[in-house]
Amino acid sequence: MDVLGLVRARTTVKAWAGGSATTEPFTFLDLTVNGVPLRAQLGSEEPIAECTPLTSAWDLGRTRAWLDALADPRHTELMDQRVGLLYCPQCGDVDCGVLSVRTRSEDGKVHWSQFGWENTYETGYVPLAQGREFVFHASSYDALIASLRRRSADEAVLVPASGHLWWRKPAITVVNW
Repeated sequence: MDVLGLVRARTTVKAWAGGSATTEPFTFLDLTVNGVPLRAQLGSEEPIAECTPLTSAWDLGRTRAWLDALADPRHTELMDQRVGLLYCPQCGDVDCGVLSVRTRSEDGKVHWSQFGWENTYETGYVPLAQGREFVFHASSYDALIASLRRRSADEAVLVPASGHLWWRKPAITVVNW
C-alpha cells in the first residue's frame, strides 16, 4: 500500500514589478507518496512548478473545496469527477491547467490513476506519458484529509480588505500553512 503525506515545498512564480518580470519563491505544502514529492514522480526530468492549494496565498474556501474533492470526487470542479491535484501557483485557476487524477474508493482503499493535464476550455484531459497508479488505505487517507480540515479551521486568519476604488482587494480568510 502507498502512503500519502505532506512536505513543505518551494517553487517559483513570476512577479511583475516596474514593467519587468522576475521570479519569486513560493512555499506550500506538497503531496508526497511514499515520502517522495508527487511532483517529482510524474515522469519529467524537473519537478513540475504547479502546487497544491495548501498555500497561505490562497483563499481558505478554495482549500476546503479541494479537500472536499479529495475526500469525495463528486465535489470536484472538474469534468468526469476527476480531482485536481496541482494548480498554477500564481492564481490557482483551472484555466491555466491543472494536474488531475481519477480517484475511486473500494474495499477500504483509495485508488489514484489516470493522471493528466486539463483545463476548463478543452474537453477531456491529456494523459501523462508515464502511467501511474497509487493505492492508499482509506483510513489513513481520510485521516490526513480530516487533519488538514481541522488545521485549516484552527489556523484561519482574516486578511482585511485593502486599497480603494477599482484596485480594492476584498477581505479573505487564509491559513498560514
